[in-house]
Amino acid sequence: MSLKNSKYFELIKQNIDTFKLNLNNYNVLLPDSPKEPALLAVIAAAAGAKNIYVKTNKLPIKDNITKTVTELGFENIKCIDSASQSILSDVNIVVKGGEIDKIDSAFINQLNKKAVITLFPENLDFTDTENIDLEAFNKETASVIGINSEDKNLNLYKYFSHILLKRCYEAGLDVYKSRLLLVGHGGLLDSSLQLLKAVGAIVYSCNIQVSIDQAFLLKRLPELDAIIVIDYPQASKQLIGSKGVISISDIVDLCPHVKIIHFSGKLEENSLNLGKIKCFPAKITQNSINLNIRELGENALVEVATACLKVADNLIKSRANSMQINDSVVTYKIISKTQSVLLGWDQRGR
Repeated sequence: MSLKNSKYFELIKQNIDTFKLNLNNYNVLLPDSPKEPALLAVIAAAAGAKNIYVKTNKLPIKDNITKTVTELGFENIKCIDSASQSILSDVNIVVKGGEIDKIDSAFINQLNKKAVITLFPENLDFTDTENIDLEAFNKETASVIGINSEDKNLNLYKYFSHILLKRCYEAGLDVYKSRLLLVGHGGLLDSSLQLLKAVGAIVYSCNIQVSIDQAFLLKRLPELDAIIVIDYPQASKQLIGSKGVISISDIVDLCPHVKIIHFSGKLEENSLNLGKIKCFPAKITQNSINLNIRELGENALVEVATACLKVADNLIKSRANSMQINDSVVTYKIISKTQSVLLGWDQRGR
């Protein structure tokens, strides 16, 4: 389907308006986008970017982007095999993702010192610093930022919770009248709890950031159909295991047929396997979130892509003292600091 004639293009215009995204005169280096290769580039072009470079070595992707660019009449989008020093020294925004995966000292040293690198991760973990040489950053270099996933004006956790609901069905749960224990914290815990209750599940919640009632947990374990692990952003060293909120011996003794649905958080996998406790998905990621950006639908994908460009714009304008009182701001974290710094506010009133 042509992007020009699809729902994507309408969503792009809507999100640019909602976020008040203005990339006027920016040079942008970005990867192709999952599901719709030209998506990020078209958002940047529609938001007024000056020059847009899409790094990809894949011929079918190049052909797709070229076709889209021709249809939409954008003449400032160019596919490149690699980013030259002249491009890097003049770029304002770099989107890390896809084929722009490695941010090392060689890359940083060639990059415009005032540039902002914004994360567009395949696993949707906006705290993930894999393949980023954080030691190469200092106050004289570019910055790396990620969307603050806890921003209540974004719909990120609502999208995540619907994917979680899908995972429950895939694990063989009816959900309706199923007895579920959510173990996690923050906005994702709240959003998931609200959705699962709305579809008729009987849901218990364990917030790992407050005092945990172990007697309550032990009382509920025998009646559970599933334990859902949603520690994101990760705040605990272990949720299920000998040092966790719930011990595997208690699961084996009290609810041996329970299913573990893993979204994010650390588990003792070997002990779960020895106890023959079923875990979904079968292969999990311990240090990040078990998601893939391809699981997002059109609305979510466009919103996340637009927001990742918006946070870069926010930081550039904040440093230049050019923010206006009515500007829309998505909160973000500067990841290239020794400790992540949370910045931003929101004027959208959503």
